Amino acid sequence: MPTGQQLLHGVGVWPRLAATLTGAGRTGSSPAYVAVAYIGSTADTWLPLRKDDVLVCDASEEAVRLGLTSVDQLRRWHTTGVRLFSRDGLHAKAGVVGRRAFIGSANVSQRSAGDRDEETLVTSDSGVVTALRRYVQSLMTLPSLVLDDAALQRLAKLPVREPRWPGAARVAPAIPDGGRLWVIQWEEDNRRTRRELTQLTAVQQQHADELHRADYLQDLRFANPDELRPLRMGDILLFSNPDDDWTDPPAVIVEVLRPAHHQRAGIVYRMRGDLKQLRRNRVDAAIMAAQPGWRRRGFRTSVTPQARASIAALDWKRK
Repeated sequence: MPTGQQLLHGVGVWPRLAATLTGAGRTGSSPAYVAVAYIGSTADTWLPLRKDDVLVCDASEEAVRLGLTSVDQLRRWHTTGVRLFSRDGLHAKAGVVGRRAFIGSANVSQRSAGDRDEETLVTSDSGVVTALRRYVQSLMTLPSLVLDDAALQRLAKLPVREPRWPGAARVAPAIPDGGRLWVIQWEEDNRRTRRELTQLTAVQQQHADELHRADYLQDLRFANPDELRPLRMGDILLFSNPDDDWTDPPAVIVEVLRPAHHQRAGIVYRMRGDLKQLRRNRVDAAIMAAQPGWRRRGFRTSVTPQARASIAALDWKRK
């Protein structure tokens, strides 16, 4: 493999791509240019686009009706300032992030992230990066449709046949019996040192055999090591970002990372691919029904056993 190139293949390409390029591994502040045909309901898990980033996808009425492209996901990106376009018949799966590009076979969907054997090439070749950026820019013109408020509202009214992901059914409860439960209020921070990225990759490889095909591992880093002190392996986390209305599905801490040279303290947590996000107010209401007077307090807030049972009773499972 030439210098500056990396071939990702097999099941779980998107979690690895997020760790090295599109998510925690993203570097630089220049806009990303991405063209991927179909966008799943949790695409921002692996492709956390930012303000002024560009995404071109197939958000045709047919793609939306078949559940291939999620309007809810597009609307979440739209509210953060991502520039969205739809091109009927698009089949590309490629993009430019910073000074690197990726070209592959995977849509940004649960099936491609956890169930299908995919392949993606990551390259820093300047010629490829420039050509691919120009290609995505060319897709921003007619006959592509700008996905503004009006277009997204119209698409949101369409009836959707939710896709069923093969191999995703499990009997394990959404909230495991062990570990304490914390509600985490966090703001996205994709900055990682090389040592931190290497450390995360090592943990992912260490736990690879323990994961269901749709699961993935991600890390959370702390500027203040004291924030790590109450957290332990096996604890359960419910992440909410104050900038949106969603709570991520329950995650379980699998590793506690102590600070070291060029490595901040942190945790690595497992997110299950067969669980879905819920509205933040719905989760808060379930807690307060069992724990009156409960409020989010700072970065993390614990809940009582009664509230834990109330959260576990929510419908976290994907259909």
